[in-house]
Amino acid sequence: MNRSPSAPASPEPVMTKSKFFRVAVEGATVDGRTIDRKWLEEMAATYNRATYAARVNLEHIRGLVPLGVQSPFGSYGDILSLKTDMIDIDIGGKTEKRLALFAEIEALEPLVALIRKGQKLYTSIEVNPNFAATGKAYLMGLAVTDTPASLGTEMLEFSAKLGANSPLERFKQQPGNHFSVAAETQIDLIDDAPNADPTGILASIAGLFNRFTPPAPVTPPAPAQ
Repeated sequence: MNRSPSAPASPEPVMTKSKFFRVAVEGATVDGRTIDRKWLEEMAATYNRATYAARVNLEHIRGLVPLGVQSPFGSYGDILSLKTDMIDIDIGGKTEKRLALFAEIEALEPLVALIRKGQKLYTSIEVNPNFAATGKAYLMGLAVTDTPASLGTEMLEFSAKLGANSPLERFKQQPGNHFSVAAETQIDLIDDAPNADPTGILASIAGLFNRFTPPAPVTPPAPAQ
């Protein structure tokens, strides 16, 4: 019996790790209310990929087909870890200290391409304030967009007034989740290319060999006829 050849395995997606970048600040707007400091602290403390691995998507839309030419909606990467830190932020012309949430991600090639094009990127988080009935907030997802009005203050306030009839409600993973207003973000990528000689030992050995290797003999040119 002739067996049809098996299809070649799909190549593993290339993932590029980022540095930590800011995704939320206490006091920012989220669905008609403000982000509480406690939410940020709980999200940083409870985030565990083994419990629930949050992903990066476009404008909170999770596509049903793989990301590609047919649809720009799908996963753009994975959230690896979260942390909080105090930052200085301008509020009405005055500098204030606020707690901010920072994320570290692994970005897929489409997101890497957006970042390297130098486009302005804005991020919005999806928060579950009572994850798995624990009473603690959990980060459910991170959206990127280059059109902040789609997740701007006016859009979220309008959606909050509509409640269950909000056009954004269908994009939430659970009805009680909240979206934050999109804020401009700078995502710096880490070059994870491995160094073949991190200690320089191989280069040193090569230099020693070069010192003790006699030069190649030079063949004199043939005499002119």
